[in-house]
Amino acid sequence: MLSFRGVFIGIFCALFVLFAGVSYQWNVQSNTKQAILDSQTRIQHALFALKSIDPKEINQDNLQSLSEGLGVELLVVKKDRYISSSPQSIQKQNFKESSSPIYEDGMVYQVLYLRDKMLVLYMLPQIRVDGLNLVIFCVFMLCVICICWLFYVSFKEQFEQILSPTQKGKAKSLLSLRFGEMQVFSEQLQKLEKILARRDQKTLKQTQKIKLKNEQLSNLLSAISHELKNPLSIIQLSLDGLENPKIEQKDLFYQKIRHQVVRLNQLTHKLNFVFNLDIKQVQFEEFDLFEVVQGIIQAQDNHRIKLLGETTFVRGDVFLIEQVVINLISNALKYSQDEILIEIKDGKFKITDYGIGITQEQIKKVTKKFYKANPESENSFGLGLFIVKKILTLHQSRLKIKSKPNEETSFAFRL
Repeated sequence: MLSFRGVFIGIFCALFVLFAGVSYQWNVQSNTKQAILDSQTRIQHALFALKSIDPKEINQDNLQSLSEGLGVELLVVKKDRYISSSPQSIQKQNFKESSSPIYEDGMVYQVLYLRDKMLVLYMLPQIRVDGLNLVIFCVFMLCVICICWLFYVSFKEQFEQILSPTQKGKAKSLLSLRFGEMQVFSEQLQKLEKILARRDQKTLKQTQKIKLKNEQLSNLLSAISHELKNPLSIIQLSLDGLENPKIEQKDLFYQKIRHQVVRLNQLTHKLNFVFNLDIKQVQFEEFDLFEVVQGIIQAQDNHRIKLLGETTFVRGDVFLIEQVVINLISNALKYSQDEILIEIKDGKFKITDYGIGITQEQIKKVTKKFYKANPESENSFGLGLFIVKKILTLHQSRLKIKSKPNEETSFAFRL
């Protein structure tokens, strides 16, 4: 059976020896560089001091004392004769000339020529190993080993199960079980994330719908308030006029009140269409569209309306289609002073006027609720074409609008 304790001790002993060797090598290299740098500095200082000394004073008798004063070793070469301040013999024979100290063969030196003498200033760098760094490193490694030993003691059984051949299958199954549990947990988290994302999107859509509904309701209330404000103001002014005894022509005020009451009745009637009309209220039956339109024109009694066409039977709600035709005729008469042409054939209704026309930008807006081409107009509630569009939608039809400004405009639908 493989002992985890033996593996543990072997690994950390090998690591300890490896790091101790690396630390020692790094210490030696660092100290060597520092010793060479110190030697070069000393030689440069000694060289500067020698330049102020008379070369005749440099001889064998005072060479030793001069060397001690300068802090470097001196070597005098004269006619192949070597005189050294150090008792150690110098094996090097070929010295290189340089403007700065040279490190070569374990020696730092610089050559100086004084008349007929060659003076060599040199030092042998003493490289020392700093034992304190090694001691600190060893203490650090022992601390690391102690921490790892405590870790081993705490999880001894788990590690031995993994490393033991007899327990390999069990450990493998244990790891597989843990991995499977983590994978299932991850999948559940992903599903939960998707569910939450869908809920967020749904909530966002609902919030946007509610916001849009609130804006539409606010705009609707504002538009209704605006439409009611003008007739009520006229009625109020007319009543004030009737109460004034100085005014004699009171019939004019009665006429204004009646006119505004009619406008308010029309508004409530159209608002009822807008908010209460749905498919359940539509009563479908077959009828002659040409005959219905002819009756509306006769009731209008306006010589500007021209009717062309033939008998054509369609299916729909007679009352609602009458409202569509009345709104389209009223709209054409309002914006044109020329004749109005109505054509009916094969279930298609088309009305054409030759008035001011509608721009392409306005065509996109004319069927919207409370839209007015002229916002200052008091003869329109901005609901006529919206009601037309809604009724035709309930009949599975749609309003087609074509216009050339200042030439002609046509509205058409088919049942």
